[in-house]
Amino acid sequence: MNGKKEYFIKFILKPLTAWAVLVFTDQATKYAVRTFLYPGETVPLTPFFQLTYLTNTGIAFSMFQGANAVFAVFSAAVVAVFAGWFVVNAPRIDALAKAALVLIISGATGNLIDRLTSGRVTDFLDFFAGGYHWPSFNAADSCISIGGVLLLIWAVKPDRALGGKNAADNN
Repeated sequence: MNGKKEYFIKFILKPLTAWAVLVFTDQATKYAVRTFLYPGETVPLTPFFQLTYLTNTGIAFSMFQGANAVFAVFSAAVVAVFAGWFVVNAPRIDALAKAALVLIISGATGNLIDRLTSGRVTDFLDFFAGGYHWPSFNAADSCISIGGVLLLIWAVKPDRALGGKNAADNN
């Protein structure tokens, strides 16, 4: 395989495919919730988990409601900056950083699509234990949270430097 084709497959096509699968999964689950539930409806599934159709115009955990336009611009900036950084640095970062960035970009894209198409984000995953209730969230939020944790782990790794000794080995 020639160098350009290998580069394209390894650093563009594979991450782009993962992004597409994650965004599709997020949008498909939100579509299902919007199609089969009415706003505010709850469907209990286990003693600690239910589906609850909620929407919000704020950010995580429904903070800063009513600022959809601001968060749409912020989400677009996150996608652009992280995707740009990824494209420039992909050959020099390890698999952990790549996974983190793809997750964050995918989650931000999923919620950005909601903000641009309906002016609000659809949330529906609803966990609770006794009187404690975790704020509802969606697949995109999960991608952003998991990606953020992975990026933090990568940032504190001693061998994380761009082009570090393990970066090429873990692609």
